[in-house]
Amino acid sequence: MIIKEITDYLETFFPLTDAYDWDHCGLQVGSTHEEVKSIMIALTPDVKVMQECIDHGVDLLITHHPLLFDPLYCINTEEETGKIIQMALTHHMTIYSYHTCMDRASHLSMNKWLMEAIHIEDYQNYGEDGLIKTAKLDTTLKQLIKQVKQDLKLSAVRYVGNIDQSIKSIAVIGGSGADFIDELSDQVDVLITGDIKYHEAQNALNKGLCLIDIGHFAERVMVPQVRKILEEKFDVTVYESQQEDYFKFG
Repeated sequence: MIIKEITDYLETFFPLTDAYDWDHCGLQVGSTHEEVKSIMIALTPDVKVMQECIDHGVDLLITHHPLLFDPLYCINTEEETGKIIQMALTHHMTIYSYHTCMDRASHLSMNKWLMEAIHIEDYQNYGEDGLIKTAKLDTTLKQLIKQVKQDLKLSAVRYVGNIDQSIKSIAVIGGSGADFIDELSDQVDVLITGDIKYHEAQNALNKGLCLIDIGHFAERVMVPQVRKILEEKFDVTVYESQQEDYFKFG
């Protein structure tokens, strides 16, 4: 079996054409015409993940976040991106990424997996950006924060809003969803997303929209989900990276 059979199948769920124009999904390093016997799934390609791949003799690394985002004008193997490229080529490993095409997919998607991870089943798609909304909750911000931390295995979250506020509708968008604050402020009670900046939090507070900032690492929910998709279709060994969050909470 060649890598292209794997990537073509995944693209029936996450078409590369769904990615934003500014994104760089798909092949990052290597060839899709190499044989594949083992696969690693990780959120983000980094040197530690690459070493995991080498230790397991992996042929294909599938990630959510792309390795190559900004143009490269040189490959410096003393810097992380260059070192990752060197490790991949030295060990005949292909790196392939599904980023915003996974976020925006219509059937399975990052945001659906996040919503399901916090045990909310009655949700609907919203537009072409992969945003998920629900309007059938009966909880408080405090209770929802507790639920999100527990279900996403987060030691801490940041939040905006009155901790005792009643919550009856939410929106979920993985990664950084601050661009939706203005649009959602009169549609839902709380937005669950990540990477909120200070003035974005101020804007949400002024507009009466609660926020739960789950960070970027919560998107790791894609790792077991992609593994499940592959193992149901292919006779191939699939590993889940043991990658940890870059942030620590003191």
